[in-house]
Amino acid sequence: MFPRLSICIPTYNYGRFIRSALESVVHQREKMQIALEIVVLDGGSTDETPVIVSEFVASYSYIKYLRKEARGGIDADLAEAIRFCSGEYCWLLSADDRLSTGGLATVLNALDNNPTVVLGGRVRCDQVLNPLITESWWSDLTGTKEFRFRNIEDVKNYLSMVTSLGGTFAYMSSLILNRNSWSETKETRTMSNTCYMHVARIYAMLLKPGAVLKCVPTPIVDCRFGEDSFRDAGLIRRLILDYRGFDALIGTFADNDTVIRRAIASILRREHTLKTLMSSTATTSPNEDTRLLFYYLARFRYSLWERNMIKFGAFLVRRSNARQLRLANRP
Repeated sequence: MFPRLSICIPTYNYGRFIRSALESVVHQREKMQIALEIVVLDGGSTDETPVIVSEFVASYSYIKYLRKEARGGIDADLAEAIRFCSGEYCWLLSADDRLSTGGLATVLNALDNNPTVVLGGRVRCDQVLNPLITESWWSDLTGTKEFRFRNIEDVKNYLSMVTSLGGTFAYMSSLILNRNSWSETKETRTMSNTCYMHVARIYAMLLKPGAVLKCVPTPIVDCRFGEDSFRDAGLIRRLILDYRGFDALIGTFADNDTVIRRAIASILRREHTLKTLMSSTATTSPNEDTRLLFYYLARFRYSLWERNMIKFGAFLVRRSNARQLRLANRP
């Protein structure tokens, strides 16, 4: 008999966090005594991850540990982890997050009526998981609500309620997917290597007849804020990741619809403020990355005045930093 739910954890060198993630699932599963499996897909970690996960595998028969020789990128590793799951639904949990108190019960209740996708809220925490703020992805949504994307107009109406990128399915740990529906959805070539392939597949799932998105503003996961592995390549490339991913997504599913692009642009503006763009751009002198970032800003309707303000603000930050460095090194 297949479990109702699989917790799917792709990871790479998150040994310092994964114990907390696994403990949060095991604790709530043992307390509820339900059929559940945990699948950890390791992209060849070189830290303590194998030792820690193996300890859990030895103690709990419902934990599977699959180790690859090398990481394949989040798009490939996430898809592979889901392929190894046997649950009716897959909860995509990042190895540096943990389930919120009562999160498992909230998700299992949300699976009543068999929705296609469940999207829950989160608690934003500091780097040691002290709670900071409870976050919901939608305006004026106080209780669970179902959405049906029968056409592109339904998508527009939904996006008009979204206040953060998490509401566009960009935050993995808040997502629970019907595994069969996911498996029936093919990868889209235009989304390859964007790190947003899972978002594209979710939209494809929800655009099928009869598909249901269930939005649950109650927090189901505690997010360790500031531990973003995508920042390893630098702040500017992290920003480009979001803009490029959504640009490809709009072209793939909305035929570059201007209303959809405007709605996504509004969400991106709230997520990445002008101040954030200035400080991030100031981390490096103008180069190919900054030119690519400004290309996408133009595509998302940032005005010429706004783009020039970002450039000027970044110039002032760099000049101030250089002056402070000279003063600090003065004999």
